[in-house]
Amino acid sequence: MKYFGYLTEQERKTIFFAEPGFFRRDGNKHLISYALGATLYMPAIRENIAEDIISKKNKGLISVVFCLEDAISDHEVEKAEQQLSSCLRKLYSAVERGSVEYDDLPFIFVRVRYAAQISKLCHLTGAAFSVLSGFVFPKFSYHNGQTYFKELSELNDSFGKNFYGMPILETPDIIHWETRRDSLIRISEILEEYRDLVLNIRIGAT
Repeated sequence: MKYFGYLTEQERKTIFFAEPGFFRRDGNKHLISYALGATLYMPAIRENIAEDIISKKNKGLISVVFCLEDAISDHEVEKAEQQLSSCLRKLYSAVERGSVEYDDLPFIFVRVRYAAQISKLCHLTGAAFSVLSGFVFPKFSYHNGQTYFKELSELNDSFGKNFYGMPILETPDIIHWETRRDSLIRISEILEEYRDLVLNIRIGAT
C-alpha cells in the first residue's frame, strides 16, 4: 500500500521531495496507527462495497470503516451483518483469485454495536474475516472495555494474526467534568493492559 499510488511516477517526482513509501496491511502497529490517514466511514448495509474496493473506485482510499452501529437502523442490523459478511467473502475471494493484492486492499475496520457482535460476525464469515484490520469500539468505557478487548484477544488467538481495536471515547461520563477524571483513569488502566491491541484512540465529538 502506498499513499498517492494512483499518480504516475513523473507526477510524484514533480510533487514530492521525498516520495511516499510502501507499507503493509499487517505491518508494524506503530506505523499503521499513523498510516490510516483520513478514514472513510460507510454503512455496512451498502451494496457493491466489495466491487468498489476491488475496482479502486475511490482513488487514494487507505482506510475504511464499515459501520454497524449508528449508521444502521435497529431493524436493519441483521441485514447489514449479512451484507458485510458477503462483502468480506468477496474481497477474500478476489485476493485468493489474484484479482487484487492483499496489500492493495485498504485497512478495513468494522464499527460494531456490542462486543459479542465480533464473534457473531466471525462465525458468519469464516476465513474471509482475515481481510479485516480490526474494529472500532463505540461508546467505549470502563464498563465495557474489558469485554471488547477480551473478544478481540480471543479472535486474534483463533486466527493467529493481530486484529486491532480503536476505542471511541464519547460517553456522558467522559463529557461531564464531574466524572471525567475518574472515568479516564479507569479507562487508561484497561488500555494499558491491552496496549498491544490498541491501534489508536478516537474522540466522538459530533
